Amino acid sequence: MLFGGLNLGDLDIEVLLETHAGGRRRIDIEAGLTVIEVKKDLRVGRVVDDALVQLAGYVKARTEVVRQRYVGILTDGADWRLYNLGEDGKLHEVANHQVNPSEPDVEALLKVV
Repeated sequence: MLFGGLNLGDLDIEVLLETHAGGRRRIDIEAGLTVIEVKKDLRVGRVVDDALVQLAGYVKARTEVVRQRYVGILTDGADWRLYNLGEDGKLHEVANHQVNPSEPDVEALLKVV
């Protein structure tokens, strides 16, 4: 986000890695009002289902603590999925982007995130 053409400087957004989230859980990346959960490969088994439960917990907790709307991103670096928390307390996918490794399109990814 800091280097992707959004014209953000080092002081414009705080990026936190491995933020404590209660219990023995840690948020992979927290930037602004965004929680990012990173997995090795979203195509394997139940990784997406399990990660969404985890991400939903993080987004709900941060929303309650900060009292501002948080969003969540789930990614493996190639598959980027953006979620918001609905009134029903569940995450809803609002956008996604697949990075083509042979022709990465940074501009298209920036439109999603």
